[in-house]
Amino acid sequence: MSKDDWDVLCAQVTEEMTSHVKRFAVPLTMSEEHGSGVAWGSGTYISLGRDTWILTAEHVLSNVPEGGRLAHLPKDGGDYNAAFGRPEVAGWPVDAAALPIYPDPQFLPEAARVTSSIAESYSPVDEELLFFYGFPGYTVERNDPRQKDKQIVSRFNHLTVSGKPMVSQAIGPEVSLAASNFDPNAHVAVHYPFAAQRAKDGVVVPLPNAAGMSGSALWDTKFVDCIKKGISWTPEYAEICGVVWAVLDNPEVIFATKIECVRAGLPEVF
Repeated sequence: MSKDDWDVLCAQVTEEMTSHVKRFAVPLTMSEEHGSGVAWGSGTYISLGRDTWILTAEHVLSNVPEGGRLAHLPKDGGDYNAAFGRPEVAGWPVDAAALPIYPDPQFLPEAARVTSSIAESYSPVDEELLFFYGFPGYTVERNDPRQKDKQIVSRFNHLTVSGKPMVSQAIGPEVSLAASNFDPNAHVAVHYPFAAQRAKDGVVVPLPNAAGMSGSALWDTKFVDCIKKGISWTPEYAEICGVVWAVLDNPEVIFATKIECVRAGLPEVF
């Protein structure tokens, strides 16, 4: 297969996974006063039995200042809803959390009627395409500093945070990771470069700073797996295989906790 052919397939996977995952992905905001808020993190609606939760990273919750309140957006163009209820949390090395959604229909996302597919363990085949869809909190590029005046802020009861899709692959064991907070038994490192090809037109564009994308679900697309098995791929095969929680500049990667560690750390949810 030529590089051009592979690029076309990756663009197809990006577009189809984006359409699929947007049903579940949700921006989280933080407000310290009435009428204003800031983009704060990313999450994924998951439905397990009769319960609906927002799966995210633990530090998204623990970094909320005293008096601050998180909110989620169940529907594009709708109202942000405060996240009530006692969250389930698991600190590092898991760094995952789940926020319960108040069981009144007006607070439930449309995605609550669909159960996100969640893997039992992190087990993508070699060189599998991985996907995440997060909500950047700053209007700066991948390696730029997170300046306060670049944070996405609302002063008029309306805050729009555009989701950003990414198809990538886990880095190989030959790549050295000099990060004291990375545990290869619990975590996976996924390539997140300064720039990448845009799916719709193939133009190479800078990627956003990953701040705000913590809590995004990492999806095993199953695309390469389907090719190897001779099966026609659809995004319905994809499964959540981890939770994104950190970014590293050298090498250019994001860290995600493997889903089996998330399950073990949040037993009341799973």
